[in-house]
Amino acid sequence: MKTFWKPVTIALLALYTLLMGYFIIGPVFSAPRMPLFLSIASLALFGFSLAHAILTLGSRRALLFFLLAFTVSLLFESVGVLTGWIYGPYHYTERLGVKIFGLVPLLIPIAWFMMIYPSYILVEYLADSRPYRGWWWLIWLSGMSALAMTAWDLVMDPIMVGSAHWVWEVSGAYFGIPIQNYIGWLLTTFVIYLAYRSLTEGQPLTPGQALRPIDPIFALLPVVAYAITWLGNVAIAFQTGWPGAALAGFFAMGSFALLGLGAALRSFSPQPTANSGHEFPAVHRPS
Repeated sequence: MKTFWKPVTIALLALYTLLMGYFIIGPVFSAPRMPLFLSIASLALFGFSLAHAILTLGSRRALLFFLLAFTVSLLFESVGVLTGWIYGPYHYTERLGVKIFGLVPLLIPIAWFMMIYPSYILVEYLADSRPYRGWWWLIWLSGMSALAMTAWDLVMDPIMVGSAHWVWEVSGAYFGIPIQNYIGWLLTTFVIYLAYRSLTEGQPLTPGQALRPIDPIFALLPVVAYAITWLGNVAIAFQTGWPGAALAGFFAMGSFALLGLGAALRSFSPQPTANSGHEFPAVHRPS
């Protein structure tokens, strides 16, 4: 199974990287805007996240993670579109394709998972050398993951609103977007992360646990995907007339991306021996 999924996973990330490069470099050479490329890029990153999760977490946990992300995000989005609760009053245009229940494009809950998984792995790397200390630790990890995920929306939402993928029905304080939207993002992602972590209690959460001993580079690819998304979205925001959002995204996403890359690269360091005088704390699940 690994011999099939591993090259597929790498190929999907390569496709996503190429498409992000087109979005960044294309305007310099007056290349035509290709709306279809946005959907392809989203599906490529989704496929990468799902395939990597299957290899890293196992097929059962990967499916559980995806179903939680899809179901919770669809539920929250549907309630949000219908009532204006959670994120504030908004609606989707027809640009993202077929809508579930006539409310939320199918691509949206898929897009939630495509970044929820890289954000999850990034935070797991940040916490990799720390012992688990009960339920408050799960809450802390889930909150950090939610912040890493919501940092993406600081730069992504203005871009998507500017390209008429959805419409805010009120003028908010953040480039026309309600502050409530970001509270809603934190709530949605926190629920997903906490539900997944709680349901997988008793199972190891170390990123790439089965893969790291044989391929540590492959294990850290979700962190690379997060960093590519950071750089790509910041560049697109600058090019499409959102320098303020680009600046906010540069620092918000960039802080997580650089810390995550640093933590992931630190995992390449030789482990201390018994005579080195250093000892890493063991990682335990909460009892």
